[in-house]
Amino acid sequence: MQNSEGSQLLARLYHHAQRPEYSFRLTWEKNTIVVWENDHCLHYPVSDYYPHEESYCELPLKANADQPAKIPKHANTNLS
Repeated sequence: MQNSEGSQLLARLYHHAQRPEYSFRLTWEKNTIVVWENDHCLHYPVSDYYPHEESYCELPLKANADQPAKIPKHANTNLS
């Protein structure tokens, strides 16, 4: 792919990702917790919370590919 083609493709993808139907805007309240997966999300924080301070904690999770996920005993396993 030529650089010009790649640039056009990236511009199209960025424009597509910014469509309102793919956006989520949260109004923060006390004790609000938000979790998202960086592999499948574009995170764009907006600094409009003044005079409040930003506080966050990153919690990296790693899947163990050697062991399949286990369904908890209390989970509803009726997936039909």
